[in-house]
Amino acid sequence: RCRRGVQSVDAYRRFPVMKAIAPLLLVLTVFGGRLLKRPESLAPLIPREVLFANLQRTSPQISGDGSILAYLNPDRKGNLNVVVANPMDALQSQQFVTRGSRSIEHFQWAADSKHILYLQDDDGDEQWVLHSVDVASKEDVVVMGGANSSVEAFWTDRRAPGQVLVAATRPGTNGLSDIYRVWPNRTAQLEVANPGQVHQWVVETTTGKPLRVVAAVAVSGDGQHTMLKRPENAGVDVHLSDWDTWISWQGDDYLAPLGMSLTGSLLVESNINADKVGIFELADGGEMKPVFTPENADLGDVMLDLTSNAVMAVGWDYLRREMHFMDELVDSDLKAFRAQADADEELPMITSRSADDTLWVLKVQSSSRPAQYWLYRTSRAPEHHFRLSPGRSSFLFQDNQMSKIWRTQPAEAVVITAEDGTELPAYVTRPPVGVAYKTTTTTTTTSTFAAQDVSMAMYLGVDTEDDAPANVTGGPLVLLVHGGPWSRDNWPFDPMTQMLANRGYAVLRVNFRGSRGFGKSFERAGDGQWGDGILGDLKAAVSWAVDKQIADPARVAIMGGSFGGYAVLASLAGEDRGSYACGVDMFGPSDVARLIASMKTSKFGSEYDWLERRVGDVSDKVFNQRISPLYHASNITSPLLVAQGVRDPRVPVEQSDEFVKAVRAKGGKVDYVRFESEGHGLEIPGNRLDFYQRVDGFLAQCLGGRAEDKSFVAGTTAHEG
Repeated sequence: RCRRGVQSVDAYRRFPVMKAIAPLLLVLTVFGGRLLKRPESLAPLIPREVLFANLQRTSPQISGDGSILAYLNPDRKGNLNVVVANPMDALQSQQFVTRGSRSIEHFQWAADSKHILYLQDDDGDEQWVLHSVDVASKEDVVVMGGANSSVEAFWTDRRAPGQVLVAATRPGTNGLSDIYRVWPNRTAQLEVANPGQVHQWVVETTTGKPLRVVAAVAVSGDGQHTMLKRPENAGVDVHLSDWDTWISWQGDDYLAPLGMSLTGSLLVESNINADKVGIFELADGGEMKPVFTPENADLGDVMLDLTSNAVMAVGWDYLRREMHFMDELVDSDLKAFRAQADADEELPMITSRSADDTLWVLKVQSSSRPAQYWLYRTSRAPEHHFRLSPGRSSFLFQDNQMSKIWRTQPAEAVVITAEDGTELPAYVTRPPVGVAYKTTTTTTTTSTFAAQDVSMAMYLGVDTEDDAPANVTGGPLVLLVHGGPWSRDNWPFDPMTQMLANRGYAVLRVNFRGSRGFGKSFERAGDGQWGDGILGDLKAAVSWAVDKQIADPARVAIMGGSFGGYAVLASLAGEDRGSYACGVDMFGPSDVARLIASMKTSKFGSEYDWLERRVGDVSDKVFNQRISPLYHASNITSPLLVAQGVRDPRVPVEQSDEFVKAVRAKGGKVDYVRFESEGHGLEIPGNRLDFYQRVDGFLAQCLGGRAEDKSFVAGTTAHEG
């Protein structure tokens, strides 16, 4: 390193070369006299495969008898399949029990602790088939689904270990399901025929008679929801009018059953007559007795006693995870675990429990580290030969085995104020200090440096944010928009955010109005605001980042999938198009009326009326054309990358085809890639790696960030359009 300070005039006379580099030395002086780091000393590029190949191990579940741990693990082709292992030796004793050609998304133990049940669709068509696999023999059989039938839910009960209750659709039912009982010999019997309008079933799995349908939720054409109580000793076919009304509510309210209590009341999550979702006991007469409701956000997860269904603990998120305990042993056990696991950053989640509640699988999350899973033996467990003593924990694994050499970045939880005063919970992740990127001009000394540019050879030599120069202004930013829009962003680790930050971009994720989880009034504030208030919130978030000197207003990209993709297209084509240098759209609808029409004629038809009420009257052509990007495609002049699944049942590929054609017709620049064998998302590992390689290069060209070299991707089904 050079000594601090500027060389003397005598030095220039003695060494003429010093005169030539004087401007550089002046820059060094402005930045505190430090020698600027060489490119190879920057935070290493995190390989895309580390972030976007299937998680190496994830979703562990303990069997009911506590003897076997099951979890998802990639096979040789990168597809997530189920493996089983000794819970005290999870990594060394693993054996594959499924061999799916596509990644498995959902599985659970059967009540007998001998079989695993899992769902799988065909090439992203979302027609779900229920499988059962014997963990000893590896025999894999289809329980139900296929041939135009889709399994929408299933239930097991430790009191009826050989049986499964299945909700499955039939052709021509517009997504409505019937209930079937599947016996140990795999014969299926129709248990309850849908009486019409029933969208949700309530099944006893803890109290009362095992695996019995006790209630259902019917939805009328005007959006009225009614919880109906099934008559005692009812047969297969019972007319809708013969079910007893329990409680009714409007579709914009929320009620979801959790289970029957020992007293015969129904435990529910609901926000009826309230702003936030809480937990209530629903009595026979429809009276709602409050149990617990968070003050600042909707209820998230609920822990119930495995015998009585009594509430033991609840969790929720506003900016970060919070919890409330009704059971002192659960509280003390989690405190003991956190002390052992050094899990102070975030409250853990109990994701799986043995039938006697003596073994827990715990998930510990961080914004800068992939999720970790632990096995914990609760204090209520007796002392016996099990290798884990009561009140002690054992580390299982991290779901992405990222080496510690990869420098990841923490997320900062913030609240942004929209133009009308609405508070927007958000998360900002900054690039590593010392990562440099190209400046918009090479003559200024007040621009931030961010992506690798050897020809410039100008890199900040700072190791902490405290060392960064005070006069550095904002750099490139990616506004990452979540889907839904009735979804939300959270604080924990996000691979996309980490790739973008590692490349030299600040990343901003904002929960705009209409996002779910922050109360009814916040969610309803997004009604009819697809092309208006929601986009205004996104613009306000960018303005906040510029004001905080996080973002350079000339180098902001917008990126998102599903509704987030819609927001990309609408922002680039709308009044705020000057706010974004480029955009990345994944599966975003460009014609809202056609989106809703396609859902009306698909398995999602039961959602149609509710969706149209929330979006607005898209049958009004003027309204639909105003909020649909397709009709403003000629306005798009910023570079755009579009990804679309050919088998997408929600946003048909024709929508993206037509939109891209319209943009190109007016001279707009669009990189368009279609993925065969994909639906509304990228499930095939090769396709994910292919797409994020394109994102990496696209954003580097648009914003001047770093990018990993392009390489051959095996297993992709991508076709450029």
